[in-house]
Amino acid sequence: MEFVKLKPEELTCRCGDEEVRPAVSAAADGPPILPGQTRAIDAVEFGLALKKPYFNITVSGVSRSGKTTLVEQLCRARAKTEPPGRDICFVPNFADPHRPAVLYLLPGSGTQLNRLVDELLKTLDKQIPNLLEQPSVKAVIQQIAEMFEQRIQEITRQIEQVAQENGIFVQTTPQGVNMIPLKDGKPMTHEQFIGLGVEEREQIDKQRRVVFNRMAELNPKVMELEKERRDAVEEFLSKSVRQLVHSHIAGIRQRIEDQPRVVEFLTALEEELVDKRFLFLSESSGLQPFGGVELQVMRQHFARNCKVNVIVQRGGAESAPVIVEINPSFNNLIGGVDFIEEHGVLKSDFTQIRAGSLLQASGGYLIVQAVDLLQYPMAYAALKRALRAEQITLRDQFTELGLRSGAYLEPDPVRVNTKVIVVGDDYLIQLMHTVDDEFAGLFKIHADFSPTLERTDDVTGAMVRYLTFHAQRHELLPLTDGAVARVIEESSRKVAHQNRLSGQVNELLDILIEADQLARRDQKTALTRDLVERALRQRHERHARIEELVEREIREGTILLDFAGAKVGQVNGLAVYQVGRVSFGIPTRITAQAYAGRRGIINIEREAELSGPTHTKGLLILNGYLGKLFAGKEPLALSVSVCFEQNYGGIEGDSATAAEFFAILSTIAQVPIQQCIAVTGSMNQHGEIQPIGGVNEKVTGFFHFMKDRGFPPGAGVILPAVNRVNLLLSDEIIAAVGDGRFSIYPVRRIEEGLTVITGVPAGELQADGAFPARSVYGRAMARLKEFSAHAPPAEGAGKTGDGPGQAGDG
Repeated sequence: MEFVKLKPEELTCRCGDEEVRPAVSAAADGPPILPGQTRAIDAVEFGLALKKPYFNITVSGVSRSGKTTLVEQLCRARAKTEPPGRDICFVPNFADPHRPAVLYLLPGSGTQLNRLVDELLKTLDKQIPNLLEQPSVKAVIQQIAEMFEQRIQEITRQIEQVAQENGIFVQTTPQGVNMIPLKDGKPMTHEQFIGLGVEEREQIDKQRRVVFNRMAELNPKVMELEKERRDAVEEFLSKSVRQLVHSHIAGIRQRIEDQPRVVEFLTALEEELVDKRFLFLSESSGLQPFGGVELQVMRQHFARNCKVNVIVQRGGAESAPVIVEINPSFNNLIGGVDFIEEHGVLKSDFTQIRAGSLLQASGGYLIVQAVDLLQYPMAYAALKRALRAEQITLRDQFTELGLRSGAYLEPDPVRVNTKVIVVGDDYLIQLMHTVDDEFAGLFKIHADFSPTLERTDDVTGAMVRYLTFHAQRHELLPLTDGAVARVIEESSRKVAHQNRLSGQVNELLDILIEADQLARRDQKTALTRDLVERALRQRHERHARIEELVEREIREGTILLDFAGAKVGQVNGLAVYQVGRVSFGIPTRITAQAYAGRRGIINIEREAELSGPTHTKGLLILNGYLGKLFAGKEPLALSVSVCFEQNYGGIEGDSATAAEFFAILSTIAQVPIQQCIAVTGSMNQHGEIQPIGGVNEKVTGFFHFMKDRGFPPGAGVILPAVNRVNLLLSDEIIAAVGDGRFSIYPVRRIEEGLTVITGVPAGELQADGAFPARSVYGRAMARLKEFSAHAPPAEGAGKTGDGPGQAGDG
């Protein structure tokens, strides 16, 4: 009996050296664009060009696809055509120190303004003290002092005259004023005063009160004159210092962009410098109201609070900024207000305001990974708030948490003019769009990078140019055409499709890097196909411990499997195991036992709670097809148990449905199954074989066991015909297929596979409603009739309207 078998050329899709040679040569022309991602690239470029609020961009795709690098590349290309944006500065608000003001200046002007203000303070620190040393200034101060001194002396003489008339000498001491009586024109001693009589002492006290009352009348006038003198000196100094400061401020205005807020700041700074002029005076000037440590602290505080805090600098930049934020914590992404410690106390002021990457990228582009962003809920919420309001208020962490700190600041809000691009895998980006309506409203442009690419000549050429360029960029050894062609083949193998390539281009580059290490170790001068093959083999071996363990247990008989002969109700299914970055196929024994009864299909895995929903669904589909075949006229009198032997970890997926069907039909019809043939494939209720995943791993895994046993006659694998395009097998398997040692049977219907694995025709329904007696279905029908004769009556038998079938999974 002849069966359809796949030919060697159908088992892979090779890439010839001649296919890649032109693209390798063209790789030196410049950095190539990511291959095969035209739709995603167009979406990113559209989003970058759309300068409207809320049209930020999300980028999704599989990891290692080069999407982040491409987004950065596109952002930098567009940024070169755009202006660098403005400097952003905070300046003191002298009227309300808790509310510093923000300035937006031309590139470099913020740093220049800070330098000019710093130079101004240093200049005034020298020029204001020198101002007092000028002869003209000294003369005016002296003139003012002499004028008021004369008026004070006139009042003093009035007091002295009253004292003289009353025989009292007025003595001024640091402790106060002493009124000493005179005797013979000389001040009395204490003993002389004690020696006087009572009447004389009382008379002296009256004279003292007269003098004291006169002093009380005249002293306020003296104090007023002293104040007037100080005010006159201060007014003169204020005018002198104002002229000096104004001339310097005017120079700054000429060198800095003329805008209202800058003028307001410089005007306020001028008033503050004139008002705090005493801080520039030396203690020896006689005009300094403070001294010592107190004066030093005041000077430091004043100098710090007159600076310009440039939080965003654009000086020297020729294009818009592009920032890739690798750690989007709240402080790094949003910024805030830092603290400084003074004498064990945390303090802060406007000079401690710091911009995060969101503002550092103002006027340009900020790229952030979704998985990193979501690790910082505060940063995520603050980012959305800033993009929604198109501004951000920088606060200290306590205020952001709703706690008022002692160093409370409420700076002016800063405008946010940044295009934000959030990059992540498909699931995470879709989840953010789905569960967060606000996020979806702020990120209206989506770029979707495909995990697989069409394997056309253009895409293959672009892939080759990309790999060759980046190999040169990583300083790898020269690539031969064979090495590049082998990587292209591996690209198709990664996605298990002959007509597609993997979108994970950086994974392919890693293969070349590993091959380069092998080449350098062996002192080779170029990367060849053999070196790439060795790198792939060693990569698999590094992760093959579990695979080797399972294979050893099968060889030693710990896991019971048969690979030769024929058995009733027993078939070799194929499963795929994923361990780290490596997946491999392992055969698994599936058995079935049929007997008279009415329980239908008993899914032992489900009964033991080891069956996943997809596996259970597959058995229910199988049950439906059995009902169609054999329960057209009367219910099935059947109980059949199905089991994955030595399975203790659960079963999921429907790719074993065909194998389970074969085991069930084998045990019902008592037709043996060839153990040298393994089966994979799901089925539907019409008996059609549906595609499955992991086909290359499954075929390769079973091939190795057949190879170890010397390829028993008829060894092979039954798989869905529609999986032909997914086959990308090794040269060893292709060679074995070519010389007839191993076969691959593509089937479209369950009957084809049943015929292959049993060697007996499945059977076609005849006009009389029966199957041929020698066919598998015919034998099964005969056995089912025997079961029906011995099975207990169905529940409700004899009633009108009995259903056509009873089969179920228990």
